[in-house]
Amino acid sequence: MPALYFSMFIKFLNNIFTSLLSISPWISLGLFILYIALDVIYSNYVFSLNKLHAFNSANFSTILIFLTGIATFEYVHNLWYLLPMCLGAWIGSYISVKVEKKKKKKRADARKLLKKIV
Repeated sequence: MPALYFSMFIKFLNNIFTSLLSISPWISLGLFILYIALDVIYSNYVFSLNKLHAFNSANFSTILIFLTGIATFEYVHNLWYLLPMCLGAWIGSYISVKVEKKKKKKRADARKLLKKIV
């Protein structure tokens, strides 16, 4: 019985290393960039939903489904592609929140300026 488990473990490791060696750097880079864009779009989708902008939310939703479908085809074949996708998503979220904070600060500053003028 232990020999069977050891054999299964060796096959498992072989599959992991085989899939790791079959990663294309160009596909990884493409997925990384795609997921930066995808997460920025998703963040804008959430911001549009919060502001109740139906047309923008619908457009962002359509783009999200399309891009997610493209990415899904790649990582289904090799789960190692999840690494650049996760890194891209992290960077995309970080960028989106930083940009939204700057916009919010500018709006607050503009309101303060308007109150001083009026």
